[in-house]
Amino acid sequence: MKGYTREQFLSDLCDECEKDIRKAFKAGASRVSIDFTEGRLACRNDPKNPWTGRKMLASFIELNNRVIDRFSAEERKNIGIHTCPGGDCDSTHSADVDYADLLPSMFKMNAGYFLIQLASEKDKERVYKLIGEYSRKDANGVPQVAFIGVINPQNPRWRRRRKFATISFWHRNTSRRKDWARPTTAASRHSAST
Repeated sequence: MKGYTREQFLSDLCDECEKDIRKAFKAGASRVSIDFTEGRLACRNDPKNPWTGRKMLASFIELNNRVIDRFSAEERKNIGIHTCPGGDCDSTHSADVDYADLLPSMFKMNAGYFLIQLASEKDKERVYKLIGEYSRKDANGVPQVAFIGVINPQNPRWRRRRKFATISFWHRNTSRRKDWARPTTAASRHSAST
């Protein structure tokens, strides 16, 4: 657009994202999660999708950090990142993309927690190790926490639906398995199958 630079657009975009997050906290949200499905998709090299294969992952990370870094360390403990292979009408857009292509970059975001979908992963142990290797004890003043699994946070009955799913909670003290705690929580039928 004439007279409207790309940098001005990105600055305005960050301003609006910051407003959305602050409004959510002001309205009573205890945590705000940023959907980062495009991160895994950006790792694909798909000639049908012109923005994949253009090494845009680093740009997405930098742009998200421009927003996240506007918050204090205390606030960022409650700002998280969600990643999954995408899902729309039971189809995924990037299930074929290896988490090894995403996680080293994703954990460069200075968020306090990460929600990582693993239900469809064939080698979960390998992904656990990647999380242990790349998550940071100090992400600009915040220790990163990874939540493994999928739940439906919009469902007020999730506490009563214990038979459908378990999520794993992992906090990086060391990358050894004995440091993991796995509290059982429940999920909706849809989320457990995702």
